[in-house]
Amino acid sequence: MWLLCEQPLRDAEKLLFALLRKNPSMLLDCAFVIGMMKSRQITREYIRIGKAQLASPSPDRRCLESVIHGLKMACVPEAEEVLLTIYERTDLPGWLRGDAGDALGCCSQLRDRRTRFFRRAWATALNGLDDADIEVQFWSMYVLMQLAQNYSSNPKHANARFAVALPRLRQIAKTDHRLAPGYWWPMSAEAEDAIEAIKTGSNRENDAGHRWLGNKERGPMVRD
Repeated sequence: MWLLCEQPLRDAEKLLFALLRKNPSMLLDCAFVIGMMKSRQITREYIRIGKAQLASPSPDRRCLESVIHGLKMACVPEAEEVLLTIYERTDLPGWLRGDAGDALGCCSQLRDRRTRFFRRAWATALNGLDDADIEVQFWSMYVLMQLAQNYSSNPKHANARFAVALPRLRQIAKTDHRLAPGYWWPMSAEAEDAIEAIKTGSNRENDAGHRWLGNKERGPMVRD
């Protein structure tokens, strides 16, 4: 799979499509090389697959996992819409929605506060702070940090809209010391970073990952 990245793009695309037609179980493997190939044709195929799964009454979770990985670095509005829709869907498992929240951090539409996309992401992230699933909670804090990035002349004033999230974030920072899923810092530390981003309009340089760098433990991840 990795050697495909060394082939001419047209040849690599043909090989990937042949793999997918012959063995759909290769969907996730193919997804990991899409970002490096920057193939518009394969990206469109993953968008198509994602939309079809989301329209299904019984979406295939592993298929959607592959779609998330395949579209994570696409930076195409239609791909970003698929990722946001997965993040919004409360009928999907928390780990899948969390993965989509992670991928949203690369979406260019999060930077434009005038858009419906931004408002949807903000509403979903705010609700995600109270989700029963730790992965949704964790990645919702991450999405909030990305939404709070602000380069205006008065970022504190411009971030006033996020103040409604502060009481819940402060509660997490004070009481939730579970290790973040798959990572070595606690939920409380991630909440501290989110609070800082809302207050200042930028991510702190000494973030949670750096502050807890010596911790050898990792938070459990559930992939049901």
